[in-house]
Amino acid sequence: MKNIKFKVNNYILECLVAETDQQLSQGLMYRVYPFPNMLFKFSEPGIRKFWMKNVYYPLDIIFISDNTIVDIFQASPNDSTLIGPDYLVDVVLEMPVGSCEQFNIKVGTKIFFDY
Repeated sequence: MKNIKFKVNNYILECLVAETDQQLSQGLMYRVYPFPNMLFKFSEPGIRKFWMKNVYYPLDIIFISDNTIVDIFQASPNDSTLIGPDYLVDVVLEMPVGSCEQFNIKVGTKIFFDY
């Protein structure tokens, strides 16, 4: 996986990019603290649902379409409930819970990635 930078509001942050099928399906499962921010980059927009099976820390899961945040969910560790919006997104970003509050990330916020 490659590490990239992204800009949200006036912050420059880093994340790992999951691009292969294996990376996309595993995400942050089985990772121990400290864990990276994780970006899921999809080749085409789609309805994306995530779960927290084998993820040990609560997350802010940020759903993005055309560089605009369209929805945010807080996810609990080891929860098998599928979460996500019922509309098309092309990128999903996972960050430690509280990151959205810390960096003032909200629905409608623009976010830019250095692919």
